[in-house]
This record gives sequence, C-alpha cells and structure tokens, in this order.
Amino acid sequence: MEDRTRLAVIREIALAAGGAGMVGGQVEDIRAEGRKLTTAAVRSIHRRKTGALITAAVAVGALTAGAGHGELARLSRYGMSLGALFQVVDDILDEEGELARMGKTPGSDRRRGKATLPAVAGLPRSHREAARLAGEARKALAGFGPGGRFWRGSSDISS
Repeated sequence: MEDRTRLAVIREIALAAGGAGMVGGQVEDIRAEGRKLTTAAVRSIHRRKTGALITAAVAVGALTAGAGHGELARLSRYGMSLGALFQVVDDILDEEGELARMGKTPGSDRRRGKATLPAVAGLPRSHREAARLAGEARKALAGFGPGGRFWRGSSDISS
C-alpha cells in the first residue's frame, strides 16, 4: 500500500473516531438526554456517531482497494446514509421492538430521555426517514452497476 493511501486511511479513522465523529457524537448524545431537541440535532448526533464509523469503514475499504475520488465520494455517501439508517431503525425498534428479538427492553431510550427521532418527530415520520435514507444509500450505489452488488448485498437496502 502506498504511503499516501496509508495516510488517507489513518485520516479517515481518526476523523470518524474523534471529536468530529463518534466521540463528539456520543458527547452530544449524552448532553441531549432529557432535553427537547430538533430533528436536525438528532440527525447531527446520528451522523457523528454511527454514520461516521460506518462511513469510515466503507471509505477505508474503498481506499485500500484503490477507489478513485468519485467512487470514494459515492461510497462515503452510501456509508453515511447507511449509518444514519441504522440509527433511525435502532430508534424505531426501541419503540416497536420485542424483548425476545432485540435483547433489550423496548422503550428504554424513551425512559432515559434519549435523543431519538421517534421522540422528536414521531414514529410515522421516523419510518419515512428510514425509507428516505435507504433510498439515498441505493442512489449512492447506482453508478457502480454490477460492481455495487457487494455493497447492496451487505445491507438490507438491496430492494
């Protein structure tokens, strides 16, 4: 692997894990407990936590495989959409899920005053947001044709 690629990989991981990414998002999430937030604030938390980590995982794979700038940009959009989708679905499942299937007691986020999309926007809008994010992820993969099969198959957005 070239030094330039190594540096790009290190940069991706550092940004995703640090204050601009997961750590910062987790701090934001903890500070938000019990406070009334906007949809934009919840989306910011989602982008910084799970979105940043999944984006980094996708981007590091793309970088090490020699992806060009355009491919990397599309895959990064895919990762961010997938990460946000994961977080929204997790929030929905906390409201609608079953203990036996989830391994945690449903409603725990609400009881703890967590910043979730269902808390600020309601379940119907949260379901629409999940569908929108899945569409964004699919759209980001559209330019890959058959080569995008791996990414589409590695998620629940293949339809």
